[in-house]
Amino acid sequence: MASDYKQRETVGVEDLVLLPQISEKAITDDLAVRHREDLIYTSIGSVLLVVNPFKDIQGLYNDAHMQFYRHSGRLSGVRYALLEGQEPGDAALGGPHIFALAEETYRSMVSEEENQCVIISGESGAGKTEASKHIMQYISAVSGNTKDMQRVKRIILESNPLLEAFGNAKTLRNDNSSRFGKFLEIYFDIRGGPVGGHLSHFLLEKSRVSSQQAGECNFHIFYQVCAGAAAELHGDGSGLQPSRVGKGGNRKGAAAAWDDDDNDGGGHAPIAWREVFEEMRMHRGGSSSNIGQSQSFASSSPFSAYYPWKFLRPSLGSGQHAEEFTPRVGIDDLRGWRETLIAMDAMGMAAQDQVSVIKVLCLVLHLGELDFVAPEEGGALAAGQNPCTVANPEELAFVAQQLGVDASALLKALTWRKLQMGATEVVFSPLDAQQCRSTRDAVAKVLYEGVFEFIVSSVNTAFGDAPHALMLGVLDIYGFEIFAKNGFEQFCINYVNEKLQQIFIELTLRVEQEDYVREHIPWEDIKYFDNQVVCDLIESDRPPGLFALMDDVCITMAKEEESVADRKLLDKLGMAYSSHPNFLRSERGFIVKHYAGDVEYSTDGFVGRNKDRLGADVVEVLSKSQAHFLLEILTEVLADGLTSAVPSSTRTGGSRRACATAGFKIRQQAADLVRTLKQCTPHYVRTIKSNDVKRANFFDEARVLHQVKYLGLLENVRVRRAGYSYRQYFDKFLKRFKYTSPSTYPRPFRGTDKAACEAILAYLQDEQGVLPPDSFAIGTSKVFIRQPEHVLALEQSREAAFHALSVTIQRAWRRYTQCKQLLCLKAKLDRTYTRHRKTRRADSVFRAYEGIYVETDTVLAVPSPAAGGGTSAVPRALSNRLTVALDAILQFDPIAVAWRSFWTPGEAGQPRKKFFFNALTREMVWERPRELDPPRVVFSCAVDRVVNWATAKTAKEFIFLTTHDVLYMVRETPTSTEALPPSSQPPSSSAKHSKHAAAAVKEKQSVAMTLTPCFTLQKRIDLRLLTQVAVTTMADTVLVVRVLPVQAPYRPVTDTVKTKAGPSKCETCSRAATPALRRANCPSCGRLCCVRHCLTYARPLPTITGQAAPVRVCPACVVGEPLEPVEDMVLLTSYRTELAGTLCARYQERMGNPLPLFVSDSIPFSKWTPAPSPPKMKRTHRLAKPSAGRGGEAGEGQPLVIGGSYEVTLTCTVTDDPLANDTVLIGAAPPAPMTAAASADGHSGAKGKRKGKEAFDDEVAYTVPPGTPPVLRVVAPRGITGEQIRRMEAIREERRKAAAARRRREEEEEREREAQREREREAEHRRVVQERKKAKAAEAARMEAERANRERAAAERREEAARVVAERARRR
Repeated sequence: MASDYKQRETVGVEDLVLLPQISEKAITDDLAVRHREDLIYTSIGSVLLVVNPFKDIQGLYNDAHMQFYRHSGRLSGVRYALLEGQEPGDAALGGPHIFALAEETYRSMVSEEENQCVIISGESGAGKTEASKHIMQYISAVSGNTKDMQRVKRIILESNPLLEAFGNAKTLRNDNSSRFGKFLEIYFDIRGGPVGGHLSHFLLEKSRVSSQQAGECNFHIFYQVCAGAAAELHGDGSGLQPSRVGKGGNRKGAAAAWDDDDNDGGGHAPIAWREVFEEMRMHRGGSSSNIGQSQSFASSSPFSAYYPWKFLRPSLGSGQHAEEFTPRVGIDDLRGWRETLIAMDAMGMAAQDQVSVIKVLCLVLHLGELDFVAPEEGGALAAGQNPCTVANPEELAFVAQQLGVDASALLKALTWRKLQMGATEVVFSPLDAQQCRSTRDAVAKVLYEGVFEFIVSSVNTAFGDAPHALMLGVLDIYGFEIFAKNGFEQFCINYVNEKLQQIFIELTLRVEQEDYVREHIPWEDIKYFDNQVVCDLIESDRPPGLFALMDDVCITMAKEEESVADRKLLDKLGMAYSSHPNFLRSERGFIVKHYAGDVEYSTDGFVGRNKDRLGADVVEVLSKSQAHFLLEILTEVLADGLTSAVPSSTRTGGSRRACATAGFKIRQQAADLVRTLKQCTPHYVRTIKSNDVKRANFFDEARVLHQVKYLGLLENVRVRRAGYSYRQYFDKFLKRFKYTSPSTYPRPFRGTDKAACEAILAYLQDEQGVLPPDSFAIGTSKVFIRQPEHVLALEQSREAAFHALSVTIQRAWRRYTQCKQLLCLKAKLDRTYTRHRKTRRADSVFRAYEGIYVETDTVLAVPSPAAGGGTSAVPRALSNRLTVALDAILQFDPIAVAWRSFWTPGEAGQPRKKFFFNALTREMVWERPRELDPPRVVFSCAVDRVVNWATAKTAKEFIFLTTHDVLYMVRETPTSTEALPPSSQPPSSSAKHSKHAAAAVKEKQSVAMTLTPCFTLQKRIDLRLLTQVAVTTMADTVLVVRVLPVQAPYRPVTDTVKTKAGPSKCETCSRAATPALRRANCPSCGRLCCVRHCLTYARPLPTITGQAAPVRVCPACVVGEPLEPVEDMVLLTSYRTELAGTLCARYQERMGNPLPLFVSDSIPFSKWTPAPSPPKMKRTHRLAKPSAGRGGEAGEGQPLVIGGSYEVTLTCTVTDDPLANDTVLIGAAPPAPMTAAASADGHSGAKGKRKGKEAFDDEVAYTVPPGTPPVLRVVAPRGITGEQIRRMEAIREERRKAAAARRRREEEEEREREAQREREREAEHRRVVQERKKAKAAEAARMEAERANRERAAAERREEAARVVAERARRR
C-alpha cells in the first residue's frame, strides 16, 4: 500500500533562502547534513545546487521521479500511485531535483514561447556532464512522440556516449571529465515537440593526445579502440553490434580504402573489424611479448596487451613516457566500444566513414611510436648540420602509407624546417630531437581534431535543418581548473569560466538590483564581487589585454624559437600589467586573480599553442595526400597553413587568416556563446565537489567551503532574501493566474493588465488569505512576489482553481451521463408503470435527475415531517458535521485497512512483481483490491423510514449509495452541544446528579440553535443482498426495498487472545497493562481494550442469535458498525423513482441480472424481532436489567414473533380529498404507552441504563398488542392523468423554446462584447510584446555593433602590425 512507503522527512533546508542564519558556514553545514542523507540537491530560489556524491543513489532518476516532476510535484491522488510504483529503498519523491529544473525550463519555453538555456558550471569532477545527461533524458521523455520527434530524441540520447568517447578522459579529479566545451541547442516547434538541434563545441584539449600528466589518461576512444581490437583479434568479438560496410571496407590500399566515396554504406553487411585492425597493425606487442608493459598493469585488464602505445602512457617530458600505465579501474572499455559503434550508427554515419574514423585513430597511435635520434649523443646536431633520423623506419613507412604521402617527404617535413628569407630566398634548417617530436605531436593533434570535428558535424547532420520556433540550450563546459602546472589550455578554460561567472553575476545580481530601481521598488544595495575587471584584463582591446599581447607576440616573433618567444611574452606582460591589482609576475610565469582563486600560469609553450598552426613543410606534404578522407577533415587546417606560407607581400587579404590564433578563436567563440545565452532565459545549475579523492560518503567541509565562497552563493542568498524571488510581466502574470479570481475569470477583466493583477492579488490576500501583507509589490511593468513560499501559495491557488474547474466539468459530465441513464431508466419504468396503470405525481414526471440530492458540503435541505412536503434549511455547521460523520462511516472498514502490499523475491532475469495480501481474510491477489480505492457517493437523498409499522412511526434518515455498491442509512440525532452522545455517557451512581443533568439537557434542548446533530449509522446493506424493489400503483411516495435476511454480523470478529506474552498494552489507547487494569475484547473489532477507559460506549450489536443486546464497544467502532440488522425497509421519499431506478441499475451492473421491480397495491415485506435477552449474569446484570423489565411486560403486549421474522402487508388506497398532496401512513394500532418498568427506568437514572438504550429506543419502546393485524395502510393523494401530462409537456416545451431563444440572444450579445474586449486586450498585448522584442533586438544589435567595431579595430591593428613587420623584413 501507499502507506508502506513513507516520504522521507525534510532534512536540513531545501531552499537556502530560508536559512535562519546567513553565512558561508551555515550554507556548508546545510549541504553536509543533506549530503549525509543522500539528498544531493538544494536550491537558492531558482538556482539549483548539486553536490557530487561519487556514487549511484537508488531510484533517484527512476520513472516515478520523472512522472512526479512532470506534473510539477503536485499529483494529489496520483502521488500515492507513484509511491506504490517505487521499490523499497528508492529515493523519496519531492524537493529540489534536476528533473524539477528541467521541467521548469521546458514548460517555461512552451508556455512563455521564449528560448531557454541551462548553464551548468562548477569545478572539474563536480558532476556537470551527468547533470546535462539527466536534463536531456528528462526533456526527451516529456516532449512530443511522433516518428520524427522520436528520431530527434534518439539522436539527443545517443550523441552523449559518442561525444563522451571522443571528448572525455580520465583525470585526477574525474574519471569521465569533459575535455571540451559543448553547447547543445535543441530545437522545438511551437507546441514543444523536438524537431532538430545543433551542437557547438569549443576548446578541445588537443594536447592530451600526445601527453598526459601522471595519473591521467588519454581520450576514452583510444582505449575503446584497443579493447575492440583485442576482442576481434584474440577473442570471439561476441556482443559487438553489427554495423554496415561498403564495398571497399577491406581493401589493402589505405588510401583506396578511405577514399571510396562511391560506397556510402548502403549495404547491410557487418563491418569486418578484424580485417581493419589487422590492416592497421593493432596487434602490436602480441599477447605473449608485451615489451615495456608493467606486470602490475598487465594483470589488471584482459586487453592490456593492446595498451602499450606511448600516447596512452603519462608523459615525463623530453619525449619520454612512463613505463606504468594509468589504471582504468571501474571503466569498461569494451562496453564503451560497443556503445560507440551503436552511437555512430544512430548518427547515420556511413560504414565507410566509421572505418575511416577508426583508421585515423589507429594512425594517431602509430604516430606516437615514431622515435627520433640525434646524429650525436646528447641530442646536439652534427657539425655538418645533419638532421635527426628515425629509429624505426618501418613505422615511418607504415604511417606514410596510411597518410597517402611519400615517406621521404614526410621524414623531411618532420626533421627539417623551411624558412622564408625575403621574397625569393628559402633556407632549410634541421630540427633537434625535441623539435621533431613536437612536429610529430602537432600532426597527431591536428588529425585528432579533424576527426572530432567530423564527429560533431555528423551529429549536426543527423539533427537536420527542419524549421523551428523555440530553442532550449544546455551548456556543459569543463569547470575551473587549478593544477600544479597550468598552461595555455587552463588559461583558456578559466577565461571561459570567468565569462560564465560574469553572466551569472549580471543576470542574478546586477540585473536584479537594476530591475528594482527601474520598477521603482524599494531596495537596499548589496555588495558583491564583480569579475568584470578580470574579464577586461584578459580580453580587452584598449588597453590590450593578455590575449591581445599574446597575438602580438605571435606576429612579431613568428620566426623566433618558441622558448625565446615565450620569454618575450612574459617580459611584455610584466611591463604592461605590473600595476594591475589582478595580475602578478612570478618566477615561472604570471598569476591571475580569478574569481575562484589565484592561478599561476607557466608561459612555456604559450606562443606555440596560441599559434595553433602546423609548419609550412608539414602542410605542404599533407596537402599532397591521396587519402580523400584526410583531406576532408583537414581542409581548414591545410588552407590556413598554405595561406600563411605565402609571403605577405604577395598575399591579398590574408592578414586576417594569418592572425586567426587560438586565443582569437576562443574569444570569438566565447563572445558568440555569451550573446546566445543572453538572448535566452537562463536557468542555473551550480555543481559542487564533495571531496577531491572521488570517495563516496565523504564530505570535505573545507573543500566545499572554498567552492561556496568563490561561487558567490552567499551573495546570491542575500540578494534573494532581501529582494523578491519571483517577478513577471503583467500580461504573463495575468495569463497564468487569472483563474484564481472571479473578477478575471471566467469573464475577462475590464481594465488594464496592471489593474487585473492588482485585483487578483487583492482577492488572494483579502478574501482567500493566501498571501500575507507585504508579500508582493506592483512595479511599472512587473509583479514582484517576495518569498518562494508565496509563489508556491499562488501556484497552489491556481491548482485549486483548476481542480474546481475540473470538478465542475466532471460534475456536469456525470450529471449528463446520469441524466442520460435516467432517461433510459425512466423510459423503462414508464413502460412498467403504464403496463400496471400506475398513477403519476407531477413532481416525479418533470423533475430533472441529479443523483446527489444531499450535498454534504453545502446547506442541506431536509424534507419536512410530512413526506413529499416542503423543505427546511439546515445551518452550514450541521452540514459540515454530516460531512465529517459520513467520512468516518465510509472510511471505517477493517477489511480494507488489512490489505498490505508485498514484492516477490524476483528470479534471475525476471522483474519483481507486486501482490496484495489481506491479514483478516487471508486473501492474496495480484491486482489492486477494490477496497483500497476510496468510496465515492453516486446517489444520496433524504427519506422517512418506517421504524414501527404498527404505529406508522417514521424516522428521518439520509441514504448514501457508494461506488462499492453499499447502501448506508444515516440518522441524525440532536444532542446537547456540551454533552456526549447518550450512548457514550458513563453510568452515574447518583440519582440527584442524573436529575440535574436531565434538567440541564432539557433546558438546552429548548434552544434550537444550541443543538448539535449526532449522526449514526443505522444500516449498511450490500446491494448483492437485494431481492426486490416494490412500489404501489398510486401517486404516493412509498418505496419498499426487500433484502435477504442475514442472521450474522456484517463481518466476522477476530478476538485478540490475552496471554502472558502479550499484548501487554491496550490496543486502543496504548495504556500499559497492570494487575488492576481490567481488559476485555471489543465485540465489534475484537481488539483487547481496557474496560474503564475504552469500552465506555453502549451500542446495540446484532449477534448470531438474532438479538440486539446493548454492548460496550471501543471509540473506533462507535460510528463504524450499524445499529440495526439487515431487513426489509419501507421508505417514504419524493425521489422514489430515481432511487428505484438507481438500485435496479447498480444491481444489474454488479450481478449481471436485473433486479425485480414489483408494482402492486398490496406489497408484503418482512420484519425482524430480536430474541429474548440472555439470563442475568453477575458481571452483566446492569446491562441485562432492561431486558428483564421488558420480559415482565409479556402480559401487556408482545411482538408477533420472538427471535425471528414475520411478514407484514402494505396496502394502498386513494384519499377522498382532491387537494391532498401528502402521503399518509396509518398503522394497525395506535401507539402504546411506555411500560411502568421502562418509565421507572427513565426517571431513576440508576447506573445510566436508560442512557445506554436511547440510541435504539424506537424499536423497543413500542410493542404490538396481541391480535393486531400485520397490515400497514398507505393513503395516497390523487395523481395526474395522461392528458394532463401531455398538456403540461406541451406548455413546458413552449417555455423551453422561448427561454432558449432568449438565452441565445443574450449569449450572442455577450460574445460580441467579450470579443471586442478581447481584441482590445490582444492589441495591447501585441503592442507590449512588440515593444519588448524591439528592446531586445535593439540591445542585440547594439552588442553586435560593438563586437563588430572591436573586431574591426583589432583587425586594423593586426594589419598595421603585419605591415610594420613586413617593412622591417624588407629593410633587413
